[in-house]
Amino acid sequence: MGESENDNPLTTFLGALDNCLKDGSFIRMSLGKYRGADAELRRVTARLISLKEEANLQLTIHHRTKDVTRNVLMKDADCVLREYLEQGFKSVHLFTASDDLQLEFNRRGKGRLRRSRPTMTGKQTGQHNREKSRMVDPNHAWLRELGVTNAQGKVLPSMADKWRQINRFVEILDSSIKGTALEDKDGIQVVDFGSGKGYLTFAMHAHLRQARTLGVELRAALVEKCNQAAANGGVDGLEFRAGDIGNCELDQLDIMIALHACDTATDLAIHQGISKGAGLILCAPCCHKEVRPQIRMPEVLEPMLRHGIHLGTQADMLTDTLRALLLEASGYSVKVFEFISLEHTSKNKMITAVKTGTGKRAEAARDEFRELKEFYGIDRQCLEQLLEAGP
Repeated sequence: MGESENDNPLTTFLGALDNCLKDGSFIRMSLGKYRGADAELRRVTARLISLKEEANLQLTIHHRTKDVTRNVLMKDADCVLREYLEQGFKSVHLFTASDDLQLEFNRRGKGRLRRSRPTMTGKQTGQHNREKSRMVDPNHAWLRELGVTNAQGKVLPSMADKWRQINRFVEILDSSIKGTALEDKDGIQVVDFGSGKGYLTFAMHAHLRQARTLGVELRAALVEKCNQAAANGGVDGLEFRAGDIGNCELDQLDIMIALHACDTATDLAIHQGISKGAGLILCAPCCHKEVRPQIRMPEVLEPMLRHGIHLGTQADMLTDTLRALLLEASGYSVKVFEFISLEHTSKNKMITAVKTGTGKRAEAARDEFRELKEFYGIDRQCLEQLLEAGP
């Protein structure tokens, strides 16, 4: 189809870039045909991300032997694009949900703009996900109340990453419940410890439908905001309370969520789940401070663990392995896998535990737990102490 637009090609292109960033149709952008002075520089690609709930373009600057990332605010996209064009890029390709635009400059610096049908329809992520891949209906009123979508049910560009995280979390929740006793249970009681701004709490509650959901959060201002969003959005059966994990009194607990509980707060949350017989436990641990200073370095690992970054990684792995083993010893089937980073932490590990009852695996898990503690010289682990002390 290839319509030419050459009156003011750069101005037209920049206007199209600004429009697609504002209306949420931006998918990605790439700069190529580099003719500048840097012999190592190859190309630049850009995608939309959300940092601290503000839309940014994340640029990946591709060199011959390395890639470098740079985040810029949407409002600065115009200036940054001009900057790279001045450095020597002769081609820039913009992919949107409605069409593609390619701007190229010849040796004399004259630009030519071509517009064509969209080539990435259905491949985009975030707010551009295909309808069939969405686990959450974007027309929910609570999404508007939380600032994820606009009045037309369209995901805001600045919330693209959050939208992707919401849907991924609901996918995990849905697959974890399937085939368990929770799938057909009425009146499920769900507790989300550290519910924060409530995005995932609302999504989980909407997906489970007839559940009774409680979000527990230390920050009273967030509790008030979430309760107001629930009221304005017409959400029944969902409540937020100010409090912490340790002093939360629960009569029933079927699903326990703790997605950014720092250090031993994750252990407190898991203990709540185990002690109340939760059928499903979902955790995304945050920082890991308890185990690292206790590690007595095994001689064979000294060359590796004397490097602080390796010791930190090992301590993280050890902490969550010990938690997984204690969950198995308590009659849970456990999976540890990659999730999506939360805004509170760059860590992206998810622990899911489904109640199955005790068996041979429980005994083996207890033995493996003791062996790991002995190997690394660990004297204490919070979840172990909590379980020994009882409910």
